[in-house]
Amino acid sequence: AAVARRLGCDADIVAITEKDGLPIDVGRRRRLFTGKQRRALHARDRTCRYPGCPISASRTRGHHIIPWWEGGPTDLANGVSLCEFHYGRLHEGEFTIRRGAGDELIFETPDGVEIAPSRREPLDASTGGAAYLQCCHAERGLAIVATTPSAAWGGERCDPNYVADVYSEAAFNARARAGP
Repeated sequence: AAVARRLGCDADIVAITEKDGLPIDVGRRRRLFTGKQRRALHARDRTCRYPGCPISASRTRGHHIIPWWEGGPTDLANGVSLCEFHYGRLHEGEFTIRRGAGDELIFETPDGVEIAPSRREPLDASTGGAAYLQCCHAERGLAIVATTPSAAWGGERCDPNYVADVYSEAAFNARARAGP
């Protein structure tokens, strides 16, 4: 019950189960998350949960919010997906994780400053972005259309002699520009 209060949830949580009714959560019986628990964490979290980290959940590890050695259960409610980089920084003491209101995770520096994802202002025609590029290209008489990124390659076989000649000429020109 004390651990449930620290997790910010009720003591009588209903365990998540598989199709055949077996529980996924293992409580204190195991320290490491099982394969099924990791898959459930990946499905729930989708990415590393560190604010702003885009690493896919399939490349993360399960971490106990309340450490197992402090009585934290090996359950989904106490688990979070972290990439190797942020997992290492957490264990080096660079930040801590705690539960806020509801299921919100709060990442904090050791001195209590909340870590939030960086917020970018939306780009408009004067500050950049697609609209800005279209204006710049229009000034030069160019147009960005649906076929702009298409390649001119027609699918023919590569001519290795031509490729070697192009690289040879480029190397010769680079040496000539470099001078004696």
